[in-house]
Amino acid sequence: MTRQLPLQMVTRVRYSAENFLLHGGAAPLWESCRAVFVRDAFGIAFIRGAKRSGKTHFSIFLVDALTKLARFPRLLEGGEMPGFLESWGPSDFSSEDVIIVDNAESYLRTLRPGDSGPFTAFVEKLRVARAGLILLSGEPIEAFGCDEHVRSRLIPGNGFELRPPEESDMPALINTMAKQRGILLKERKIGFVVRRLGRDIGAIERYFDRVQHLADVLGQSVKFPVLGDAL
Repeated sequence: MTRQLPLQMVTRVRYSAENFLLHGGAAPLWESCRAVFVRDAFGIAFIRGAKRSGKTHFSIFLVDALTKLARFPRLLEGGEMPGFLESWGPSDFSSEDVIIVDNAESYLRTLRPGDSGPFTAFVEKLRVARAGLILLSGEPIEAFGCDEHVRSRLIPGNGFELRPPEESDMPALINTMAKQRGILLKERKIGFVVRRLGRDIGAIERYFDRVQHLADVLGQSVKFPVLGDAL
C-alpha cells in the first residue's frame, strides 16, 4: 500500500550557506569564481548548471563566501532583473559590488533583438565601477534569442559550470541533504541510501521528499522500511 500513496508533495528546503556542501563538482567552480571576483577589475561569470544541480544553493554560498572576501554581493532572481535595471544609476555601483542573478535564463530568454539597451547599459555601469556580475542559468548562452550586443557581454563569462558531485562526495552530500529536511541518518542508513541512488542531485531531492512524506503519512520515524519504500 505504501508504494501507491500520493507522493507528489515537494519539501520546502531552507537554503543557507552553512548547509551547502562544497562537493567535488562545485569546489573548482568556486576557485574559478574567487580568482575572478577578488581582483580590482570588472569580472563576469556565466555559470551553467543542469536542472536541479544546486544552482540556487550555490548562489547563496557565493553570497556568504564573497562577503567574507570583503565584497558586497547582492542576490537577485532573473524575474527581478527588469525592475532592478530601472532602479540603478551610473554611480550606484562600487568596486566591492558583485551582482548575482539566479535563474538568469528567466530574464535572458525574454530579450529579443533590439531589447539590449537596459542590459548592456547595466553591464557597462558595472565595468566602469570595476564591479562584478554572476549569472546562474539552466540554459546555455546559445539558447537565447538576444542580439549580439547582449551576447558579446555574456561570452567573456562563458565556461563556468556547476558539475555533479564526485562519487566520494555522496555519503556527506546525502547526509547534508537529509539534514536540510530535518532527517537525521546514522552511518548505516547513509550507506543504504548511497548504494541505491546515483549522483543525480534532483533524484536525491525527490527521494527525500518521498521519505519525508511517507514518514508523515504513516506516522513513523525514518527507519529502514520507510527508506526502502521511498525508493
